[in-house]
Amino acid sequence: MEKKEICRNITRALKEGKWLDIKYYNINKNKTTQFWIAITNINAIDRKFEVYMFNHLKAMDTKMPVISFDRILYASVIEFTSYERPMELIKRIEMNREIYNWFYNDNCYNNILNYYLECSIMDNEPYQQEYIYVKGIDMNQFRKTLHFQLNDNQAITIIDKLYEEYENVYNKYLTLVINRMSIDISNNKKYVVCYYELSFDPKKKCLILDPTLRFNSSFMIEGRTYSLFTYISMDIDEFMKTFEAKEEEYKEMIVKNLGNENYINTNPDIMILEREILVDLESSFIEIQDRYYNNNINPPLKSFFGTVVEEQKLICENKNNEPILVFRDSKLNLNQLRVMYNSFKHHVTYVHGPPGTGKTKTILNVMLSALINGKTVLVCSSNNKPIDSIKKQLNFKYNGNEFSFPFLRLGNNKEVENTLNGITEIYKKDNRYLKIEIDRVIKSMAKEMNHMEINDSHGDTNYSSLDILADLKRKILEYQKNLIQNIIQHEKRLRIIKYVKNYMGFLKLFVKNNNKNSLKVWFIDKIEEIGQLLKPPFENTKVNEQRKIIFNIINKIEYLLLKKISPLIIKNNNLIKEIVRKGKKIKKEFRELGIISEITNKEKLKELLEVLNSHQQSLMEKYFYYRHLQTIENLISPRYRDLQIICRIENKENKIREFNKYCSEKRNMEKLLEVFPIILSTNISSQKLGPPNMMFDLVIMDEAGQCNISTALIPITKAKNLLVVGDPYQLRPIIKIN
Repeated sequence: MEKKEICRNITRALKEGKWLDIKYYNINKNKTTQFWIAITNINAIDRKFEVYMFNHLKAMDTKMPVISFDRILYASVIEFTSYERPMELIKRIEMNREIYNWFYNDNCYNNILNYYLECSIMDNEPYQQEYIYVKGIDMNQFRKTLHFQLNDNQAITIIDKLYEEYENVYNKYLTLVINRMSIDISNNKKYVVCYYELSFDPKKKCLILDPTLRFNSSFMIEGRTYSLFTYISMDIDEFMKTFEAKEEEYKEMIVKNLGNENYINTNPDIMILEREILVDLESSFIEIQDRYYNNNINPPLKSFFGTVVEEQKLICENKNNEPILVFRDSKLNLNQLRVMYNSFKHHVTYVHGPPGTGKTKTILNVMLSALINGKTVLVCSSNNKPIDSIKKQLNFKYNGNEFSFPFLRLGNNKEVENTLNGITEIYKKDNRYLKIEIDRVIKSMAKEMNHMEINDSHGDTNYSSLDILADLKRKILEYQKNLIQNIIQHEKRLRIIKYVKNYMGFLKLFVKNNNKNSLKVWFIDKIEEIGQLLKPPFENTKVNEQRKIIFNIINKIEYLLLKKISPLIIKNNNLIKEIVRKGKKIKKEFRELGIISEITNKEKLKELLEVLNSHQQSLMEKYFYYRHLQTIENLISPRYRDLQIICRIENKENKIREFNKYCSEKRNMEKLLEVFPIILSTNISSQKLGPPNMMFDLVIMDEAGQCNISTALIPITKAKNLLVVGDPYQLRPIIKIN
């Protein structure tokens, strides 16, 4: 285990008052031993811990040795344990973090990540693994004292079972609980309806009860999911809220819905509830923490954690480095064009809208644009449906023949199998005439651009394909120059409109605080006039007329403030000074913007796009076909011999396993992206795409409103730029229906 993970677990155990299971190198005996510890004090200079130590295989009592941090080889938090937290020590650490920073890594990022990690685990249905019968527990008394002292026999019974479960656990989350009410199904299996969480203190040999009554709205028994709704004739949330007051009434209701062999059990049985950990978030979360400490958090992650408070700056303001925008047809609106442009110019772009507003179409256009701009792209979502919807639209034709777009659809084993079958088919084809076909397409592009006079022969040429492709991009940028300039102007205008809205807020505050009725009425009227000008939609807005009216209103407001209010009052009134300052800033921005093109006019925009499309569509078709041929040429080259070997593996399971192993290596993934720069995958499966520090130029997250926040962090961690697309009013999907 890496030291940073050990530090993270030690910090969490200390803060939450939990024991640690550690593997420790004993330098005197030259061997590694394993035992439980609870930290009580720390020597920051010597990097040593004073601890309670417990090893039930040797003795039931606890010892108090001093151990060295540097000899801890492994440390894992034992969830179902507790001890009295050393509050003085924690306070001392918080006040002197620089002394303890060799192990203590508590920060807001860490706390948020721990919360989402727990949420991810709790999303999975629990199931009862073992239950432990302890005689003498009075549940009513236990709920009052929150403490139950165990005798030696009881302690041994519980510890043996806990050790047995903990030693054999893998990718599971264990919770020690005591039953409040369960439904006994069969074979000693229970549906635990409600329960209290317990923790065990090995030092005091006692059980501690958390007084919060918890419910399971669903429960797993022998691989089958049971729903509480099956047993109650009411809303589950209402049942949980009113259970304490109506417990007996609800028991009778459940009894009526039980089968013959099922019955209600209210015995205070102690048991272990398990939850499968289906997604390994640890590696991604550790990567996030590393970036935090090294001060190199990628901007999309900063936005996620709310640490980006300033207005986004352009990634590159160099006018010679504008992105090429590619679209399959001219039926685009201004918002869709803005998304395409901003995806490459800003680190985070957020798009929301109901179904039918062209979100998927915009994603496709961004993907096409990314390809010609030489960007790597990860397209992801919470489930396969939106990904497959995008995949179906990646069909292209050249001279009437279909060809494949350079992307890979990865994810579960079935998707990987289909992808490998597709790559294998490429290797099986006759590619002897591939170079001739590539040369022909290059010549065709050159001829269309009037690059040089080229005849149809396939003889030697004195031009470079790289030169032709560079000229192609320059040519398209030349075609798009007017469009890009219009978009930039419009973005600047929207930024000024944002300032105007902020300005209106200050005007409203002034009106609220002003007692001069004549001035107050006039200001209210002007605020209303500006508000009407800014009402959506902004399509077909006469932008220059709007600009002129706002400019004149600000001039009048400034004039009235300076005329009607004495200079002495203005001098001592920060609100008035701020209104004047903001007004001057807006006018300055409008002057610098100059006359704005009427790109908001739908007809003029359509006309501009149709002309542009007529110039570049043919070139784009040839370019994408060339990229298809280039993909084949690269795949059959010696550089990709390792991938060729994988595709020749006959056993399906072995082939998938070797390919996933291949993709987990960063250098392999980077090499694969040279051929297939666009990857389609679910959020969860994106963790297979190289290590957590594997980065994509652009991550596009579709149906973001349906995404689980915890697993969405996996692709966000890999994003240099992030395009988030979704409908905020869309309901989360129902995963299971009983």
